[in-house]
Amino acid sequence: MLLPSLFYFAFCAQYLWQHVSPWLPVLTLIVLLSTAILWLLTACTDPGIIPRAALQCQCPEIQNDVARVTGCRPLAFDGVDCITRSEEEQGYRFCETCNIIRPPRASHCRDCDNCVLRFDHHCPFVNNCIGQRNIIFFNGFLISVAFLGIDVFGGIAIWYAQLKGAGSIPVVSLLALAPGVLLLPCVLALAGFHAWLTCTGRTTKEVLGRNRHGSHSTQGENQGSSRTSTICH
Repeated sequence: MLLPSLFYFAFCAQYLWQHVSPWLPVLTLIVLLSTAILWLLTACTDPGIIPRAALQCQCPEIQNDVARVTGCRPLAFDGVDCITRSEEEQGYRFCETCNIIRPPRASHCRDCDNCVLRFDHHCPFVNNCIGQRNIIFFNGFLISVAFLGIDVFGGIAIWYAQLKGAGSIPVVSLLALAPGVLLLPCVLALAGFHAWLTCTGRTTKEVLGRNRHGSHSTQGENQGSSRTSTICH
């Protein structure tokens, strides 16, 4: 949306301010700023990374905090990597990359190489995982981008409709907006999909994994593990 937004403020904003309503460019600027802020919050917020066993071993004071947040028992650090049968049935898994027990709905991200609480997906556009702690910022970012697209292309459409007879419209610049026009429906669909996920209390990983494999568990659920977890009896 950066290129269409630049076009909007370079060519359309002044005309809309003077001949339609000053509120149109003002509201578009507000939405643009909110989109940038939400992008930064999504990219810079810890998604819910569970500290590895090595870090917990070096900082024993965080073990109880990790156990409280994840609902898992503190690590024993006795060399025995195992979970109980009861824990496995409740959805707990042992990650052999991080050497920790992770709670249900957490997963190991192959891109970040960390276990993340309530893992949704890894987003390349923000270069961060989307998880328990930043999902609200990500959803806000998607909604803000959707509104920004509507504001920008709506303003451009009004500007074009009123000036197309003047013969002063930069056609080449309009053609440069074509990719944004084509991507806008995708952004709207993605925002709608994540709004549905929020309303149903599900994650992208759970929905796509279920559709692909016929269950809520996904292939590679134990990513980062080279073998199955040892069960304590």
